[in-house]
Amino acid sequence: MFGRLKESPPAQSLVGGTGATTAPVEGESGPSGPPEGLILLVFVVLTLAASAFVLTRAADKLERDPAQKASRGEVKGLDELSMLRTANLKRALAKVDSSSSPLISNLRVSAARVDVTARDNDGARKLLSIDPGLNVTTRDFGVGEDQAVRSERINAAAPERMARAVAERTGLSPDAVDYVTTSFSGSGMPTWYLALNQGPARVRGWIAAPDGSDLRKPGELSQAQKDENDRRRRQFEAEQRRIKRVLARRRACLIKARDVYAASRCVQENPL
Repeated sequence: MFGRLKESPPAQSLVGGTGATTAPVEGESGPSGPPEGLILLVFVVLTLAASAFVLTRAADKLERDPAQKASRGEVKGLDELSMLRTANLKRALAKVDSSSSPLISNLRVSAARVDVTARDNDGARKLLSIDPGLNVTTRDFGVGEDQAVRSERINAAAPERMARAVAERTGLSPDAVDYVTTSFSGSGMPTWYLALNQGPARVRGWIAAPDGSDLRKPGELSQAQKDENDRRRRQFEAEQRRIKRVLARRRACLIKARDVYAASRCVQENPL
C-alpha cells in the first residue's frame, strides 16, 4: 500500500573493493607470463637433458679409457694401446724407474698389462702392474737380494720386434701373442721368451736375444753360440793343418839325417 521498497545494493559493493571481482576495463591486459605448468615442464626437460649429457659424457669416457678397454679385452697384439709396442713399454718402464722400487728382476709384458717384480736398494720387493692408461698397482712381495737392473738396461723394442718376427715366421696374427717375459735374476746373458695362445704346440714358444733378435725355438743354440762353435771348429782345423805341416817337415828332415844329432836337430827345428 505504500509501494515497493527499493532493494538494497549487494554487501560486496559496500566494502572497499576487498575481495571484489572487477571486470577488466577495455584496453587493459590481464597478468602476463607463462603458466606455472609450462615452467615446470621446461625445468623437467632441461634437467633430463643435462642428466643425459652427463651420463653420455661419462659413458664416452669409459668407452675411450685405455684401462677400461684393456679390461674388456679390447687391447690385443700390436694395437695402438698395446703394451707390447715399444713406445708404450718405454713409458711403463719410466713409471718403474721413478718409483721407490726401480731395480727390475723380472718383467712380463702382454698387450693389456706390464707386470714387474722390482725391489729397492735395501731389498724390499714390490709387484707392480701397469695398464695401458699407465695406472700403477703396487703390492708388497717380501724382501730379497735378487739380481736386478735399472730400466735403461732393458731393450724396450725387444717384445715388439719378437712379436712381428713370430707373426712372420708362423703366419699367425700378432693377436696370438699371449705374453713376452725376461728375467735378470739368473746367471748368464738374459733372454726373452714369447708365448702364443694360438697355433700348434710346436710354434707356441720362442726365445730371442736381449734386443729381440736371433729368434729361435727353446733348446736351439743361439747365433752367438753357433758363431763361437764355428770359431772353435775353424781354430781346431787350422791347428790340425799346422801340425800336419810340421810333421811333414820333420819327416823330410829325418829322412836326410845321417846321425842321431841331425835327427835331434830335426825335432828341435820343427816343434809341435
